[in-house]
Amino acid sequence: MLEKDYTQAMIQALNTEAFSQLQGLEKIIPPEKDTQLSQLYRDWYGINNFKLNQELYTAITQKKDNLCSLNVQDLEKQYFPQNATISPSYVKQVLKAHYLMLESEMLQKVLQVKAAIYQGKALPSELSQMPSNICLGNKWLYKSAADGKWLIYLDKSPIWQSEIERSPLTYTGKFNGR
Repeated sequence: MLEKDYTQAMIQALNTEAFSQLQGLEKIIPPEKDTQLSQLYRDWYGINNFKLNQELYTAITQKKDNLCSLNVQDLEKQYFPQNATISPSYVKQVLKAHYLMLESEMLQKVLQVKAAIYQGKALPSELSQMPSNICLGNKWLYKSAADGKWLIYLDKSPIWQSEIERSPLTYTGKFNGR
């Protein structure tokens, strides 16, 4: 689970969803009311939708090594202008998948701290650097207090975190001295 690239899986799911959107056009324009103009519109919509999705997914894939610095609003403006017929809301779904990968990485770091506590039977005063493999250039920081509390957090939150309404990537633990 910790090594799974959920971003790629989400892109594959969104490709399937884009195809499903095209299938839904038949409900908007029923076959008995189909005209040459509606057929042209459906063809244009399908080609445009496919093209925009592919361009967006290519851009995300190219930046997947550091999606923490991806500016969602710029990406949406680039691929989904205000007059676009396609809803950009699913751009954030890719970021939610990336957030899940960050949560998994944080869990891995928490387990490393707990292993260090168990081995030393005490709360470590400091730990070696814990770089993030998900957000290149970022690192997981560790702090401990005299009262036995300890904390792990990402040094820089992804710039898009507030847009997907997720809590900060922080874990607080307590060493009980046993």
